[in-house]
Amino acid sequence: MKKWRTLAALMLVLTMTAGTVQTAFAAAQEAETTEAETTVAADADYAEDEEEPAETEEAAEAEETVEENEAAESEEAAEDETAEAEAEMPPIPDFSIGLDEKGWLTDTALTELVELPEYAGAEFAAADVTVSDEELQAEIDELLAGYAGEPAQITDRAVADGDSVNIDYVGSIDGVEFDGGNTQGQGTTVTIGVTQYIDDFLEQLIGHMPGDTFDVNVTFPENYGVENLNGKDAVFVTTINYIEEPVIPEWNDEFVAENLQELYGYESAADAETKLRADLERSKGNAFVWNWLMENSTFTAEPESQLQNQIQLAVDYYKWFAAAYGIDFETYLTYMGIADEDALRDSIREEALLFTERQVISEKIAKEQGIDIDDAYVAEQVGDNLDAMVENYGIGYIMNNLRMVKVAEWVLENATIAGE
Repeated sequence: MKKWRTLAALMLVLTMTAGTVQTAFAAAQEAETTEAETTVAADADYAEDEEEPAETEEAAEAEETVEENEAAESEEAAEDETAEAEAEMPPIPDFSIGLDEKGWLTDTALTELVELPEYAGAEFAAADVTVSDEELQAEIDELLAGYAGEPAQITDRAVADGDSVNIDYVGSIDGVEFDGGNTQGQGTTVTIGVTQYIDDFLEQLIGHMPGDTFDVNVTFPENYGVENLNGKDAVFVTTINYIEEPVIPEWNDEFVAENLQELYGYESAADAETKLRADLERSKGNAFVWNWLMENSTFTAEPESQLQNQIQLAVDYYKWFAAAYGIDFETYLTYMGIADEDALRDSIREEALLFTERQVISEKIAKEQGIDIDDAYVAEQVGDNLDAMVENYGIGYIMNNLRMVKVAEWVLENATIAGE
């Protein structure tokens, strides 16, 4: 597992939001591409149907010359368009805004705004900063689930809560079928307790066997949104086709060697467990320490200068992302349900403040305890990823985040762990 675990909560939120909008953009682009491909295919079919006259050698050479010229012109035009698009792109947002190359805040007075708890020698419960066998097993199970094969179709037991079940149904109200209430015999897989169906539809599957056909009685919500269904009682004649169970590989040396050794460097199942536990404890301890520091630190005023830097960074990020997809910023905001840039800034402020306060707390502790980042620590944390990360985020941002990690490590190393 990668040791680098960014503490940039603000940018994580931005990335997740951008990913949602990216999905919408991608769907639109796919539709446009499909339409273009259909048009091209139709044109090609039409061209094949036409009878082509015989060509002389001279005509063929002339046509070849024209095609070469057109190809050259097309390539030149494409290069011009690319250059023009790059020129119109805003600069990559400055993630290192308000930081120097060592990751220190340029507004050095901000640390005077925070009163820290007694962090040196703090006492933490072992359960909060160590990893139990159950937590380790959950991580292993998650790893194994990523390598699961096609689900097995189970037909020899009853449906239980939490099962994934493939069903068919036909819905009716007062004996009349309605649009959208029929799987058309295609089957659909639902997971009880996860998939959202009306009323207690899915809970009524529990206890039935694959092959059973029975009535599921439900009531549509009053505000369901479809006039002829709002508040109506409905009956779904439902058939359970089969229960789906994932086929999970066995956790052993062979699995580790085949799937995880090259990726993570694990030598055996036991080696993987040791390293996974260390990574999990590092992550859990880091998260706990930072939650504790944030909850027990007091700010006499908001660190406004760096807070505004973070808000501006977020706005610049959104503008850059919109431009990357060739869409104007205002349209981009509508995808997120945000009225305008001022509303965006307001929506960002809370997350930006949390991240800024974390920067200030980290800096004050680091300066009080002489915690700095050397090349060896950077190499240990990010390895070969440094150049790419610096290109994307700037060295100041990387160093600042690494210092947050190291500050948490220092606090944990100097803490008393009760119950070990």
